[in-house]
Amino acid sequence: MKKRCLTLLAVGDVAIDHEDPESTFYHVAEVLRSADICYANCEQPLSDKGTPNPKQAIYSNPETIRALLYAGIDIVSLANNHAQDWGKEAFLDTMERLERAGIHYVGAGKNLAEARRPVILERNECRIGFLAYCSVGPEGFDYEAQDDRLQEL
Repeated sequence: MKKRCLTLLAVGDVAIDHEDPESTFYHVAEVLRSADICYANCEQPLSDKGTPNPKQAIYSNPETIRALLYAGIDIVSLANNHAQDWGKEAFLDTMERLERAGIHYVGAGKNLAEARRPVILERNECRIGFLAYCSVGPEGFDYEAQDDRLQEL
């Protein structure tokens, strides 16, 4: 029986604030793209919509998606304390933009079922499942998924 091999690479928090987002990965993109699956925690909204939270708002730029694609990132976690720094509109827009770009995401959704939904990727006849959860964050970031309010937008 032939032994199956799969390379999974993961990077930590990705929050890019550059005019040239791809430059963040210039020195590591080749290594990241060599993986069968590359995962990152997307520590910022990826939208040009919404209003920044006055208490906490990390930089938001949809052009960052180009950098994720350049680096070969296949899947990101949106379950973190910055997911809704720019409000629900930007949060929903981020998910839509990632979907259009072909980047999978976990730990977020329009309702609790979507936020808890695993993403299962298959490579080299192997299947790997991803889940993401956040246990800390600004007050109110979790209520939308709990009672399906995001669907009302």
